[in-house]
Amino acid sequence: MAQFQINIHRKGLRQLFLEKAMREKFPDCIVTVSAHNPPTTRAERFAEAEGQFENAKSTISELKDELEAWHGSLPENLQNGDKANTLQESIDSLDNLTSELEGVSFDAPEFPSMMG
Repeated sequence: MAQFQINIHRKGLRQLFLEKAMREKFPDCIVTVSAHNPPTTRAERFAEAEGQFENAKSTISELKDELEAWHGSLPENLQNGDKANTLQESIDSLDNLTSELEGVSFDAPEFPSMMG
């Protein structure tokens, strides 16, 4: 069964009030409410971008591993067919992308302050 996550951004409401209202509107759903404080400084935004980049690298690696496992489990009669070739091409593409991303350095620049 599909699962859905709904994000609602609302300023000015208390967390408990919002959670109660959501539970009343959606009684059959699991409701969790948490505060979201987006980064405000350039350095915080840069750090967030680095985290997102690291998450993307991890996802690409997981996809590559999944395809390698699929390719490795193909029956012998399919190991030289179109499906195997397509899988190998995808694995190679993800491997190349992983290699390129490993070369990216996240050395934070020194962000100047607005004051002085």
